[in-house]
Amino acid sequence: MKPTLLFTLWFLLAPLMLVAQTSDDDDIQVTASFASSLDLTITSGSQVNFVVATTGEYTGGVASPYNYFSDFTVTASTSFKVILSATDFNDGEGNTLPAENFGYRLYDNGTHVAGVDHLLLGGVVSPSALAILGQDTEIITPMGNGNAGTAAANTFRIHFELGTPATRALSGLPSLLEQGIAPATYSGVVTLTAMAMP
Repeated sequence: MKPTLLFTLWFLLAPLMLVAQTSDDDDIQVTASFASSLDLTITSGSQVNFVVATTGEYTGGVASPYNYFSDFTVTASTSFKVILSATDFNDGEGNTLPAENFGYRLYDNGTHVAGVDHLLLGGVVSPSALAILGQDTEIITPMGNGNAGTAAANTFRIHFELGTPATRALSGLPSLLEQGIAPATYSGVVTLTAMAMP
C-alpha cells in the first residue's frame, strides 16, 4: 500500500513540479547623495593699494567710487553666509596701522537681491551701511528664498575707504594725522570666509 500511495502522490504532484516558473522579481535600490558645494572666488581687486600723500588725505582720508574695491563671487548649492575678518596692518618694522582706520561698504552685483535672498551687513539694501575693519563681521546672511546659486546670482563688491570722517565716526579714532602714523608701507590681510548654512 505504501508504494501505491507514494506513486499516487508522485503522479499527482509531478505536474506541479514540471510547471516552469513564469515570472520572478527582485528590487534595485537607487540612492542619490547630495554633498554641499561652496566656492568663494575673488575675481578682481585681490590687492588694494592706498596712498596717503597730502595733508588733506592725512586729515580727510582717502576714498573713491572708482578705486579701492574688491569683487568676489560665491557659487553654492545651499544657502551660505560670508564672514569678513582682518588683521592689523604693519610695516614689518614694528609700526602698526589699526585696521579700524579702514571702512567698507558691500554692494550686490548679482541677480540675487538684498532683502529678498540675503542681508548685506544685516541690512536689506545695497549698498550696505558703512562698517569698519577690525573685528570678524558676518557681511552676507541668507534670508527669505535663500542665496544658493551660481556666481551670476552671487556677485558682490566691497568698496574700501581709509581714514574718512565717516569711518572715524564709527571707529572713534582721530584723523590719520592726529594718530601720528609713521611714513611707511603698511600691509594687512582681509579674509572672506564662506560657510554653508544648515
